Amino acid sequence: MTLRARLFLVVFSSLLPACGVGLCIRDSICSSSVVNRLVFTGTSHPSSSLFERFFNETDSWVLTGECDPTLGSVTIGGDLTAPKEAVCEPAAGGTFSVPVAYSEFETIKHTYGRKSVTIAQTGIEALSTYLYQSNSGFTVSEVSEPAQLQAMVTGNPNHLYVLTDDIDLAQVSATNNWTPLINFQGVIEGNGHQIQNLHISSGAVEVGFLTSAYDATSVTGSIQNLEFTNVDVTATAGIAGALVGLFAPGALNPHLQISNVHIQGEVSATAQAGGFIGWDLSTVSLLTLHDISFTGNVSGGSAAGGIFGE
Repeated sequence: MTLRARLFLVVFSSLLPACGVGLCIRDSICSSSVVNRLVFTGTSHPSSSLFERFFNETDSWVLTGECDPTLGSVTIGGDLTAPKEAVCEPAAGGTFSVPVAYSEFETIKHTYGRKSVTIAQTGIEALSTYLYQSNSGFTVSEVSEPAQLQAMVTGNPNHLYVLTDDIDLAQVSATNNWTPLINFQGVIEGNGHQIQNLHISSGAVEVGFLTSAYDATSVTGSIQNLEFTNVDVTATAGIAGALVGLFAPGALNPHLQISNVHIQGEVSATAQAGGFIGWDLSTVSLLTLHDISFTGNVSGGSAAGGIFGE
């Protein structure tokens, strides 16, 4: 009986793959098994502080990570205008370090805010992280609660607001929990978060999360990577848009970029009503819209549409 047990163990062990070839049953059996080393390190890692991943036009970001030197170079992609290659150095088992310049990022969607960066090697699924592009003259503020959102300064085009959490406006009140920001001039980086339960019912002429004062300095800047859920915006005597009530550029002809913004809810007005913008008064193309959607109902007394009322 003892002899048979020994023979079984000998035969079983002969069927195992050699260390470093194929898969192993346990790490303790094959200590030299291949490990997937492709990963971001340091402040390039997605778990690092958001404010450690900001850079501006005066410097370059140095992207760092670990890689598998047997698989060749690391391809850097994402929101870069063109992919670039980084050498996987065999030191310490495989590392890479490559500068990414401010000018290498695309600006079609938006100039400032969150930028995706990916790394890939042959046979390994790509990984991604986010860097945050700013400007040396910008003030950057974190927004994580309703009071901070409502307190965003409307007249400063050099202010970048970054959401660091979902914001539920129902914490303020179930109804009329938002005062529209008039002539906002800055960048709102939603960072993939939600603004929930926005509710406005107003007799003002222009109603929305943001709006322009008629024939004055308009809403301008950029709004991106943001989702609005359970929106309820009503203009009882005028124009309504869930995002922008009235876009009236005036003499300054400012430009507004809206990218990767998705809205769900209800919009109604006695005049024009739009899922995004109630009334666009620009005479030339001063709006850039990219990857946006509205889901819900829109009703207007004179005009209505899922994106624009008019």
